[in-house]
Amino acid sequence: MTELVCFHSRTSCALRLQRTSDGYLAAEVEGKRYERVRLDRMLSCLMPELFISLYACTGETIAFLRDIEAFCDESRELVRLELDRPNRIPRILQLRSMERLSAEWIWSVDTDEGNAFIVMDRLEDHIHAITSARWIITDNSGRRFDLSELEHMDHHSLQCWDNIQKHLCA
Repeated sequence: MTELVCFHSRTSCALRLQRTSDGYLAAEVEGKRYERVRLDRMLSCLMPELFISLYACTGETIAFLRDIEAFCDESRELVRLELDRPNRIPRILQLRSMERLSAEWIWSVDTDEGNAFIVMDRLEDHIHAITSARWIITDNSGRRFDLSELEHMDHHSLQCWDNIQKHLCA
């Protein structure tokens, strides 16, 4: 079990966040590194920068933070972006690769927020048509991505998307 850490104010820079190369959030808390963490506001509407929880990928609570000031200066803007993420959906700019490994599909994409890997089990459950030219793609973690404006994508991206469309219609 993870030992819970409570931060009331920033006394030292014991809490850092960074975005990993695959688009997830990682945290370092008092020298211990956690991969694929998530943040959540406890009182999102009333006090958006107060009472923040940090969770491990297993769902365990790593830390409670009284306010955003508990994060290091270089992490604070990333915290704000991450806390606002449920209200934003990154737009896929390019499909770099798509691979099927056993029961999972792994897509490597470039988005307007950086590179990301999208891992899905059943494509049919994760590709949602909004219009005939726009889709919302969800991954196994619940992250959402906007796939639209195909006319701006390169030839390789269009080929990848055509292959996925063929698979969905089969």
